[in-house]
Amino acid sequence: MSKFGEYRGYSKEIYTEYVRISHYVKVRDGTKLAVDIFRPTINGVPESKPLFVVWTHTRYTRARIIDGKMWTQLSETPWGSYEKTLVKHGYIVGAVDVRGGGASFGVRHGEFNLPEAYDAYDVTEFCCAALV
Repeated sequence: MSKFGEYRGYSKEIYTEYVRISHYVKVRDGTKLAVDIFRPTINGVPESKPLFVVWTHTRYTRARIIDGKMWTQLSETPWGSYEKTLVKHGYIVGAVDVRGGGASFGVRHGEFNLPEAYDAYDVTEFCCAALV
């Protein structure tokens, strides 16, 4: 059975790789948020069937280059190994820079504010409409 930070016992790992797709999602006020989507692949080809999506909003930059190496939420964060496991089990994983953070446009107005909550709603709607 699974325990905190561990996913096992529910399904077999069926994917060994993923593809990272970066783009912007335009939210209700027109602000563009930077998004990384990690989609499972089979032999290098992204899975095309509908899959569940797990995503995170981050204030700490979803991707950057350090010493010539690409750093992403999946590759270098403590929770990245958990997210990689989710991809291997057939989930799409997303990472979004909050408005005014990382590569996203806009201005931050504090922690957990109303515009950020609306952004989270709009990103969830994007995930439901475009990624599954």
